[in-house]
Amino acid sequence: MEDHLSPLGASFLYLEEPTTVMHVGSVLVLQPGPQGFDSDRLTQLVASRVAGASRYRQKVRELPGRIASPFWVDAADFDLTYHVRFSALPRPGTPEQLEEFVARILSRPLDRAHPLWELYVVEGLEGGRVAIVTKTHQAVVDGIAAVDIAQLLLDDDPDVRPDPVPEIDPKREPTDLELLAGTAIDIVARPNRWAGLVVGSVAEVATMTKRVLCQTRNVATAVARTATDPAPTSPLNVRVGVARRVRFMAVPLDSFRAVRDDYQRLREARDCTVTDVILTVLTGALRTWLQSRGEPVHGAARVRALVPVSVSERDGDVGFGSSVRACFVDLPVGEPNPVMRLEQVTFQMRQQVRGGRAVGARALSDIAGFAPTTLHHLGAQLGNAASRRFFNLVVTNVPGPQHPLWVAGSRMIVSYPVIPLALGQALAVGLTSYDGTVGVGLNGDRGAMHDLDAFTEYLGDALTELSEALTAEVGDPGWTEPKEPAVRATRVYLALGAAGLSALADAGRLEPGAVRASAVTKTVRAAFPSDDEEELEYDAMLIAAEMLGEQEPGGRIVVAAADLPAAEVREVSGAGAYDGYEVALGAVTVDRVVALHVADPGAAADDELSWYDASELHRLAAGQS
Repeated sequence: MEDHLSPLGASFLYLEEPTTVMHVGSVLVLQPGPQGFDSDRLTQLVASRVAGASRYRQKVRELPGRIASPFWVDAADFDLTYHVRFSALPRPGTPEQLEEFVARILSRPLDRAHPLWELYVVEGLEGGRVAIVTKTHQAVVDGIAAVDIAQLLLDDDPDVRPDPVPEIDPKREPTDLELLAGTAIDIVARPNRWAGLVVGSVAEVATMTKRVLCQTRNVATAVARTATDPAPTSPLNVRVGVARRVRFMAVPLDSFRAVRDDYQRLREARDCTVTDVILTVLTGALRTWLQSRGEPVHGAARVRALVPVSVSERDGDVGFGSSVRACFVDLPVGEPNPVMRLEQVTFQMRQQVRGGRAVGARALSDIAGFAPTTLHHLGAQLGNAASRRFFNLVVTNVPGPQHPLWVAGSRMIVSYPVIPLALGQALAVGLTSYDGTVGVGLNGDRGAMHDLDAFTEYLGDALTELSEALTAEVGDPGWTEPKEPAVRATRVYLALGAAGLSALADAGRLEPGAVRASAVTKTVRAAFPSDDEEELEYDAMLIAAEMLGEQEPGGRIVVAAADLPAAEVREVSGAGAYDGYEVALGAVTVDRVVALHVADPGAAADDELSWYDASELHRLAAGQS
């Protein structure tokens, strides 16, 4: 029996159109040694590695009328020279010339009469460098049965020589009748596998795709959270054409790390990551870009990004079996303060990765056989899986090894991902960190993103703005290095509701017993066993929201996070369903509030709550009257 494409892989074939190509690109910039680039060695390397990766020697066969899921069949006429192509830039070989070359190559769909990948060797770059440009269809790559072609080329040692290429005798390509017969036998033997996977019309294709995606837990869960809150309208969401515009940017990884470290010192926090900083920089660039187009950028303005995050369900369980979770992050483009933008993004990301543990950069780069290009594929698949109504753009950020890698004896300098555009979206952003450099790849619709050059500059400006803002705060004469507090504070969550919010805003304090509250008590720790303090804090916040939902059904959910001296917080017993979850407090003054979590009237207690800084308390109270 021939191999069938997975239902998700088949959906990428069915939904592909000239304006929505379904391949992921990568650009590896190499620095050859004194002897120059060895093209023969590269060809032999590809031949050797592809010999052990059957998907790259197979093509897709569809039966007439799409009466069954497509098949993988051996390409009897497999010709490596068709897939590995050589080109050169005209002098002087500038980065702009490379970007134009990549844009043209990646705008064209792959030919389904051949295995679904291509590799271009581009010589003539400035400084004697060479670029490897790859394009691989998303139907091919799942991170387990097959990885991206670029991953197959990388070695830790420049002296690794390609293995001899074995003789491969491809299977005879079956006829349609043979495929039908095999399918019929398989249906009888395993009917559950085939139920509902026979597709024909476009409407049936869409229905099948939705059914497959709804069975993908991480996508379905993330989409469910935003189903009642579609993405805001944006010039990023337009009808796109066939042609693309690509821009690349290389940024020192230490630039992002320095911002993260300054923020952690300033906020006494340890939960800010390089990804949070990158998303904040992107937020600043989007803010400037929107303003340059005359778009309104008010205080509540946002752009929703789909950010795939690799997570492991259990500690120590890290690898390609780990899942890639879809996180929907509202980038606060309306916030003028870059430090506040970072605070809001950091909080949202911590909420999003709950339920699974985010796999850290070091753990990812230590995975045997890891390559960022494969994880960019998995991230792009999430972007094509989720409905465009729920997000404005896809942002993938994959940490790679922080040591040199080599391709056919030439050192890789930087790696740029090129993420395909989701339907109706004009921009996709991919980032790969490798050996101290973050390679940023911007893929835009050629017509809609005519100002992509300016957007690239705005990214650099936003990083500088954020860095300088943090430096100014840390360098303020009134700021001192945080010391261990004399009295340890406990984070509590006040079930305010509309009435409690107004009372706190008006009086500046709440008397003991004025509102109910929760915290991470011993009972909460026992009920929600976890070593992740942040996840426990989130559970405690949801408990306060549930208290409000029972106390004021249909009312406004407003939960305030406050830090109180531990001596003023005690666990309450005999509180019914909240026995051991609820805490009794002393008086709470407004200066103890550190954040607010708010949902609109009618929202369920377990819906996502919007985060607000404590400084917005009075504005929120005034706005509800």
